Amino acid sequence: MRSFTSVVAAVAAVLPFGFANLQPSHKSNDMNPSSYKSVRVLQTDVVVVGGGGVGTYAAIQLEDIGKKIVVIESKIRLGGHTETFIDPESKLPVDVGVKLYHDKPIVHEWFTRFNLSTTRFNVSAAAAVSQNVDFWTGQVLKGIPAANQTALAAALQRYAAVLQKYPQLECGFYLPDPVPEDLYMPFGQFVQKYDIADAVQFIFGLTSAFGDILELPTLQQFRTLSLGLMATTSNFQTSSVMDNSLLFEKATAELLAADSLLLSSKVLATERVNDSGAVKILIDTPKGRTLVIAKKLLMTTPPVSSALTKFDTNRDELSIFGQFQAVGYYTSIIRNAGPVNITFQNLALDKPYALAPMPAIYNVNPIGVNPSLSLLYYGTKVGQVISDEQAKANIIADLKRYQAANCMADTNPEFVAFSNHSPYNMLVGSEATTKGFYKQLYALQGKRNTFWSGAAWRAHDSSSSWAFTKNSVLPALVASLGSSESEWGLMSSTSALWVAVFVRGTVSAN
Repeated sequence: MRSFTSVVAAVAAVLPFGFANLQPSHKSNDMNPSSYKSVRVLQTDVVVVGGGGVGTYAAIQLEDIGKKIVVIESKIRLGGHTETFIDPESKLPVDVGVKLYHDKPIVHEWFTRFNLSTTRFNVSAAAAVSQNVDFWTGQVLKGIPAANQTALAAALQRYAAVLQKYPQLECGFYLPDPVPEDLYMPFGQFVQKYDIADAVQFIFGLTSAFGDILELPTLQQFRTLSLGLMATTSNFQTSSVMDNSLLFEKATAELLAADSLLLSSKVLATERVNDSGAVKILIDTPKGRTLVIAKKLLMTTPPVSSALTKFDTNRDELSIFGQFQAVGYYTSIIRNAGPVNITFQNLALDKPYALAPMPAIYNVNPIGVNPSLSLLYYGTKVGQVISDEQAKANIIADLKRYQAANCMADTNPEFVAFSNHSPYNMLVGSEATTKGFYKQLYALQGKRNTFWSGAAWRAHDSSSSWAFTKNSVLPALVASLGSSESEWGLMSSTSALWVAVFVRGTVSAN
């Protein structure tokens, strides 16, 4: 979860993932264990593909109940969207990606697992001085009154009253059948229907990286601004030492010590169905090709073509994953972005609810450890695909337009760090939602010895995705290994319900 004082940049974009030409990839690769030295053949209970926030969490949970696991990660580090920049001048950390967590036991337990702790994030201090800017024109917008807190609270109460009708959404995309109109109607219509205009800017900040939220199904706002998140908005948690990446550094050390982690490794081919019932994954690692043979596979990477070309994906999977849309999302640290110690919020007064049209900067935020640095989020418009170079050029152009429009000296802004998190917030539209997309998506769990988790299955909210993994995915995975429910010490009565749901491949209509 990112700070809503730093409204994350993104827009909904339909991506032509091009699944139609995918073919089983193992034909051109040798999947015979006898072809490899014994040290290059790994036997395991579960192979986890993707070492982001969810993949790492799942791996450690499985390790803690005695399961043998192997994590495959293409990057040189674990953590995914959890990125931390170390300022070379102050030597202090700055969380560029994941910033905030819910104030819930699952979060505190996860930090405590590595002898770490959290502290309350001071939202007021982070947003002490702010300036509204129309980055399309570069003009500073003066005289805009502060949000009416009474009206905001009332609007959020009306929002929550509808959300409370569907408590099962706190666990994931468990939708009634048929899907109620309130869940699939465009959020702009929902805003008008329930008179929550006074909360739109607030909601926009919390449902980070969704682009034009007014056009998306209301379900997508419920997905992130859930009952759990609303309960923690006044007590967001973050690392007590302001370095969320420490979680994953400690997990990395532990997994490497157990020979359970393959970093900088690329999947070459996969067999998910064979005579032995095992999963085989051939991997290119820094030490050479390695064949992993596992009882089960847990996929936590985004289900897009670039992530699935080396997996023997079948027609059912392709037809489901091919319906996903995604948003573009870029984060960066800029030196000399403009006046120091000020948050710049992008507004467009001529647009509904002053939501800025994309492509544009969403906001610019001061980094306290170094006044010359700013954290900046950027997003593209629907259907627009741009390179990292183009995104950087657009950001610099927007900053210089702001400086010129307000007769400021050109500060020569430059990038210190840049990250492209696309595809982000994978979702489907109203039609697919009403036709049972999420029921079909969740019914994939366990088929072909494969389980699935990650943001696409819940939300780009670490706390919620950890809970989904813990309560809905891992109990079913562990049960499929022949383990008893008592062995899965984390399993709750709630999770047992969703295990039953997965086994049946259906979703309760209540």
